[in-house]
Amino acid sequence: MDELSEEDPDWEEGFETRMDARCVELEAYRLLNEVSSLRKTGLVATSLLEDRLGEGGDPEERRALYGLHHNAAAPIYRAGQ
Repeated sequence: MDELSEEDPDWEEGFETRMDARCVELEAYRLLNEVSSLRKTGLVATSLLEDRLGEGGDPEERRALYGLHHNAAAPIYRAGQ
């Protein structure tokens, strides 16, 4: 997913695809009970989202980012972190 998201820097869905990859990664770490990797990836995902939210964007984009934030947070929450 990361390679796909990086093929074209102008691709509108690139960031969302990159974040979807982090969400899949987070869920895998949760299922494997790899807490250290879960936390590390969670910090990376949060940083990416905060940077993107700081850029502003229209309300529709912000709603999508909040949805991605929720998707990234869910495995962390379910892991009790």
